[in-house]
Amino acid sequence: SLQTVFLLAWKDFLHDRSLSLCAVLALTASLTPVLLLAGIKTGVTSIFEERLLSNPASLSIVPLSSQRYTPADLERMRTLEGVSFIVPQTRILASSVLLSDPGTDNSVHAEAVPTAPGDPLLLRYASDISGEAVVLTQQTARSLPDIRPGDIVSLSIGRRHQGKLEQVFLQLPVHAILPDAADGASHVYLPFAIVQDIERYRDGLAVPVRNWPGKSSSGEEAGFAGFRMYAKDLESVVILRDLLQEKGIRVHTWAREIETLQHLKFGLTMTTALIGLVAMSGMVFSLASLAVSNVRRKARLFAQCALMGMNRREQVSLPLFQQIFIACGAIVVSALAYAIASALFDTVIGPWLGTEASVCTLEAAQYAFLQAVVLVLSCGCGLAACFRILALQPAEVLRHDA
Repeated sequence: SLQTVFLLAWKDFLHDRSLSLCAVLALTASLTPVLLLAGIKTGVTSIFEERLLSNPASLSIVPLSSQRYTPADLERMRTLEGVSFIVPQTRILASSVLLSDPGTDNSVHAEAVPTAPGDPLLLRYASDISGEAVVLTQQTARSLPDIRPGDIVSLSIGRRHQGKLEQVFLQLPVHAILPDAADGASHVYLPFAIVQDIERYRDGLAVPVRNWPGKSSSGEEAGFAGFRMYAKDLESVVILRDLLQEKGIRVHTWAREIETLQHLKFGLTMTTALIGLVAMSGMVFSLASLAVSNVRRKARLFAQCALMGMNRREQVSLPLFQQIFIACGAIVVSALAYAIASALFDTVIGPWLGTEASVCTLEAAQYAFLQAVVLVLSCGCGLAACFRILALQPAEVLRHDA
């Protein structure tokens, strides 16, 4: 039975413990570097990718072209592949406001930045603005030390109209205060409708909805000086940069850093694959030749087993079981070697990268795949021994030995 063959294969494996240990160590020597390279590739690229993702600017698309964008233009951009968020941007000169704390004499000039529902920056560090409210950056809030989320802040918007200095005010609650990691400049985030009203007021136009005086609007389709755009993921940044440049829109992005990361990931993948191919090829030839030599060395044993009633299926199971033993032994030893080397890399390289994340790490699916490949290849090596067993003629083997 197969159970008997399994026990026989195990006892024979232990009997030839020196050769078995050499085979396990040889396979371990081929497998461990592949595991380490795959782990470094995954760990290092994950660290750099996480650093990019933790920086909100890495997904931003900032237009550099000096031109006007109609609502139709922005709507077409919204449908581009990879766009996660887009909101019109008014002129910088028209978006400056004076913020003050009604309870104190503290005030600060800040640039109004438009936002809208789904703003990735606010979703990451706060939440969408509900209704009419403001989100201050930490840099702005330092000049208003008594202001906290939920407090009221006063916005003063001034203009020179018909030779006179005019001013209007808005009293709005503070929705949140962004950390410096989100935005280190002196900004105040406002719903787009408010920022648009500020620009219209600065242009000398009336804003009836807020009772701000001025000239009547001509009713022409409004244009915008720019836009705030965010990509869905790192790969989309590169795609959007190319699409916008094809439309004649120059933009500033982190595409170069993202492409560097992609090239690093591709280079490490190719290096791992090449070294793995060379190592596994050597392992296959080594194990296959070892399995065949074992059959030649134990040809008399196989012949006797055949004459004692062991069928062909049971005979060919012997080298397959032994190859499985070798593979399992190598998997255990390589896992131990990988754990030690991984801890060493984290100790030596981790501080240099300035991270607490593991420099060498493998996902469970990757680890299981590599070990499954080793097991399959090891069994494949056993097939060479199986064919050699099938070619044996018991009578000739015994007669030759006699």
